[in-house]
Amino acid sequence: MTVAASVGRRLTSWTEGFLEYTDILPSPEIFRLWAAIFAIAAALERRVWVRTQGMDLFPNFYGMLVGPPGSGKSVALSQIEKLLRQVPDIVIAPTNVSSASLIDALADAKRRIVRPASIPAYLEYNAITAIASELGVFLPAYEPSFINLLTKVYDGEPIEDRKRTRSVSVKIDKPILNFFSGTTPSYLNDLLPEGAWDQGYTSRSILVYSGDRPIRPPLRDDSYVLHQGLHDHLLYDLKSIGLISGQVTFESDAADAITDWHTGGGKPIPQHGKLLHYIPRRTAHLLKLCIISTISRGSLIISLQDFTTALGWLLEAEGTMPEIFKSMGSSGDYQAANDAWYTVYDYWTKQKRACPERILLSELRKKVPAHSVVRIMELMERAGQIEKVGVGIDGKSMFKPGLKNPVD
Repeated sequence: MTVAASVGRRLTSWTEGFLEYTDILPSPEIFRLWAAIFAIAAALERRVWVRTQGMDLFPNFYGMLVGPPGSGKSVALSQIEKLLRQVPDIVIAPTNVSSASLIDALADAKRRIVRPASIPAYLEYNAITAIASELGVFLPAYEPSFINLLTKVYDGEPIEDRKRTRSVSVKIDKPILNFFSGTTPSYLNDLLPEGAWDQGYTSRSILVYSGDRPIRPPLRDDSYVLHQGLHDHLLYDLKSIGLISGQVTFESDAADAITDWHTGGGKPIPQHGKLLHYIPRRTAHLLKLCIISTISRGSLIISLQDFTTALGWLLEAEGTMPEIFKSMGSSGDYQAANDAWYTVYDYWTKQKRACPERILLSELRKKVPAHSVVRIMELMERAGQIEKVGVGIDGKSMFKPGLKNPVD
């Protein structure tokens, strides 16, 4: 059914191997995990699929690693790009493209795979992978025609470009694109108009956020010696993944679990308003992640464990998404601090006692990403906006208001 069985694999889990290999790097684990997921998707192109609702679903992804500058986005993406460039036949697209040049790149990336013992016995498609450590290089502006093209290619719909000379036209029947990028919340805020969150590109994208900046030993130079064997295993297995083809099937308990989750509404459901049009695509994302999980461990049969792993990946990423929208907000840290000061002031005047820390933290969590909460609270205290006046019965600090704008 597939050549993977004869090629063999060296690692029990490609994703876990990649996490171990990159552990020394200054990039959060969630970024490195999704980089690994993206790498497998890119290596699979359009050769592996699941059958769902009468159609073939391929495990291609549009993904964004989102975080403040210096949070390790490009570090994670550079590692998968280095590996993918060593896998035969994978085409890495230029990062600075237009609609026309993206279509040209796809047209040039035709793949023909003969599988005499399989059904179908012949696969033909056009596949490229785009990796942009800075989204602004790939998408310097929001151009509706380019965004519509990205949406169409994601869905694998035929592309026909007639806007050429009379003698030249391009038609691609089975395109596939994997597009992975890094960006900051502020760039997303500048790039995307409000209505963009209702449209195809963003609703098809997995957004993964982290505000962490892992600290690693700056002078450690033994990573090559320590990890060269693991690197070789990762590359060997990624090349093996690049040879796999065929339909992925489900063990009965995995099929039941996916069906129950889908028919039960896909709980827990993301609540942020900007994710309204993302929600209907969650089952497709989950199925794609199930494929990635089973391929990661060297199988073509999705198990209950694959479902559990894939759902964990999805829910973890979705749990970070609201932090992106907080960071995109226009209020900023200054306004968040002022709002938090008013909360303390209001409590002090109405309750006639100091404000518990939990109330202050709760107010800040509404305004800023989780990683910024403690930092802003500490800045407020140093600036004299709030003053610690003891501890409550829960052992946490109590605060009274200082000057709202002590530096004004």
